[in-house]
Amino acid sequence: MKKIKTKLYVLSMLSVLAITAILFEDKFLNTDQSAVHISYELANVQCEDCLHPLNTAMQNIIGVEKYVFNEKTNTLKIKYDPSVTQDEWIEKALNANGYVIEER
Repeated sequence: MKKIKTKLYVLSMLSVLAITAILFEDKFLNTDQSAVHISYELANVQCEDCLHPLNTAMQNIIGVEKYVFNEKTNTLKIKYDPSVTQDEWIEKALNANGYVIEER
């Protein structure tokens, strides 16, 4: 009987924690509040092979949380944490890997 009470107590506590996490997710778990979104139009991406250095460059920049490249418009959209990196550093990394930024 004691084991059943203990299991019910643990389940009820887990339920309370889950509900609390759902209710207060925006206040305590949301890290997007400080994220910065920038986009660049790259001039010299013509083929799929051109994307490999881009992927490597983006993955090696600390603070870049997400990036998406649109092949139709040659637009690179980046989400990054400004407390860790700066847009100037991202631009330098793109230039160092041979990418020409046409427009920001």
